[in-house]
Amino acid sequence: MDNTILKKAENQVRQQLFGGLALLVAALMIGNTLGVVWADTDLTNVSFNVNAGAFTIVNAPEGVNFPMMNYGESNSAHVGDTETDGVEITDLRGSGTEWNVTVSANNMQAGTNIISASRLKITNNGTIRNISAGDTNRVALMSGDGPLNDGGSTILNGSTQASGAFGYDNSEFLLNVTGTDAAGVYTGIATFTLT
Repeated sequence: MDNTILKKAENQVRQQLFGGLALLVAALMIGNTLGVVWADTDLTNVSFNVNAGAFTIVNAPEGVNFPMMNYGESNSAHVGDTETDGVEITDLRGSGTEWNVTVSANNMQAGTNIISASRLKITNNGTIRNISAGDTNRVALMSGDGPLNDGGSTILNGSTQASGAFGYDNSEFLLNVTGTDAAGVYTGIATFTLT
């Protein structure tokens, strides 16, 4: 009989040990799920660099000549002999920033005689085209032809999503002349500025 009591006691202790161990494992699993059991961590810094690309304007006309007129001819708008075909605007900055193209000019001079840049304009019939990775719907053409003096006239406006390379073509320079402009060969400079 003593052996039977010992065996029963031994079985009971064994069951309590296994039960306690199972209870401990279950408690650890629940604690880990609830975040009660803390794990050790270490950090790794991760980085990635995107370089900004070109922000340029190229291929503005090298020169524009207007037809000769004779002193005393009536007022008229003279059209330059060169269109603005082939102007290229590239925005690969990756900054989502709007951009503008403005054309400005200084006064045209022949010695001491001056034709004001306020009489020089660029026509509003230009066109925009995609050269690469651009959406022409994101670029607005100017709505009118303004004078090129005092800061000039904006001919193109790119929205915050106007990235890529674009072409600007088909606009022309206009010069309003009077019949009383002094004789001479007048010269000046028109500047295409991308900002």
